[in-house]
Amino acid sequence: MNRVYLGYAIVFLVAIFLQVLIVPYLEILHWKPDLILIVLVMFSMNVSQNAATTAGFLSGLASDLVSAHMVGLGALSKSITGYLSASLVKYFREQSQFIITLIIAGLVHDLVYFFIDTLGKDFSWRLILFVYIIPNLFYTVLVGAFVYYVLGNWLRFRP
Repeated sequence: MNRVYLGYAIVFLVAIFLQVLIVPYLEILHWKPDLILIVLVMFSMNVSQNAATTAGFLSGLASDLVSAHMVGLGALSKSITGYLSASLVKYFREQSQFIITLIIAGLVHDLVYFFIDTLGKDFSWRLILFVYIIPNLFYTVLVGAFVYYVLGNWLRFRP
């Protein structure tokens, strides 16, 4: 079991590394895939809600520390996402479970993130939803489907 968690820790670190160094070059307009979210959902599908929440907090905090964003915002939104992903996975068939869980979890993640990030600022939620959240989510799901196809069987386990 510890070997599996070590494997996921390495995958999380690689995802953070790629998110910081490679993903900015994949940006289309202001849309970027969230590799950390993809790995978090893959991890959350196989573990308890507590483990998924902890992984979400740690990966979110690590991404906050290496980015120029508000420290703690990513940790909070990814903690909620980890808990939600681990809770949702039992409601879907195995063939579609990752994509549907990624869509719902990604939507909630972005809503929480942008809600807190825009507190006290004058923004249109329609603009945020249609210009940032939905395109980012679509891009993340496309990249997530590819990552899941490549790494899904290797990272699948049941504790």
